Amino acid sequence: MLSHYNSSNNWGLLEETNCLNDNEVFSGDIRVPFFCKEIMQGVVCVFHLAALIAIPYSYSAPQSYVETNMTGNLNICQAAKELRGIPVIHTSKSEVYGTAQYVPIDE
Repeated sequence: MLSHYNSSNNWGLLEETNCLNDNEVFSGDIRVPFFCKEIMQGVVCVFHLAALIAIPYSYSAPQSYVETNMTGNLNICQAAKELRGIPVIHTSKSEVYGTAQYVPIDE
């Protein structure tokens, strides 16, 4: 697992789950292509959950969203391709469908 590095060296919400007991966690940044490729060595599948999601802040800091959400995604996909086609499962959010008219919404 990859967790964005922070100076207090904590794993954020991951610390509230049991997943830290069963997985190795790396501190790093999805915006760094060689790092993405390095940590994906020997991986059989990638569950890509990395993204900045607070839409109001994206109006103030659009470059950070482009670098993380677009360039970071490209780095993961490129590394997967270069490492013999590792499958990547990428998540999104319901906002891609627009405002929900009812819940649960259809995909």
